Amino acid sequence: SGPYPSPRTNRHTLLPPPLPNRTQKSTRKQIVDQFYPKRGDGQLKLGKARKPIRDYKKATGNIEGTIELLRVYLENGNDFTCEFGDISDPSYDSLCSVMDELAKLLKVEGKEAYAKVADRLHTVASRAEKIGWGYGDHISGVVKELETQWPPSQKTQD
Repeated sequence: SGPYPSPRTNRHTLLPPPLPNRTQKSTRKQIVDQFYPKRGDGQLKLGKARKPIRDYKKATGNIEGTIELLRVYLENGNDFTCEFGDISDPSYDSLCSVMDELAKLLKVEGKEAYAKVADRLHTVASRAEKIGWGYGDHISGVVKELETQWPPSQKTQD
């Protein structure tokens, strides 16, 4: 039979793990709940909001879905900050890190992927301008860099 186990006896280890709680919808809920839970105040345990994104990406390999989840994290974190005021330095660092990861994935995926989130990212950047600590500058800078790479298409007039 050889030095390696038979694929038949080892088939369960060859399959990716099942995806309980790793669907995009449930992952999105886990993210939003850290900022805006149905009951009580947001806990802002950002590690609990980022981990499901990493798990989703690792389990599914779905880059488009991962881009969407990163956008959800960024929007909710940005909105939370605008609504409740200054947050901790690590929170700003986390939001900037998510923006960087999102930009990196968009650069890999290309113009079509960017076009799907461009308006939303511009809204985040516009709202972030009011936030200090270098956060607003960072978000605006990354969005401008993406726009430079893929300028908005010129609409033709009839």
